[in-house]
Amino acid sequence: MGLEFTEIGYPTSGGQISGPAFMYEVRLPSPNQKVFIADFGTPHNPTWRIRHEIEGKPKEWEGNYNSRDDALAAIEKAIAA
Repeated sequence: MGLEFTEIGYPTSGGQISGPAFMYEVRLPSPNQKVFIADFGTPHNPTWRIRHEIEGKPKEWEGNYNSRDDALAAIEKAIAA
């Protein structure tokens, strides 16, 4: 399927971006839903989680994925189900 996503969160230092994006908004076919993925871990121990937002109401962060791509694959699998 190949989901589209936008970088929306970066680490900063002194007002400058200091590393790769750690949070993304994933575009879904449904206009009433949003999905975000974010890395809650450390650079050497990533912990990616997913948060759904339905009609503007956010749900809790869930999951524990080793990479951004693993989190995106979980979203794709849920959409296909």
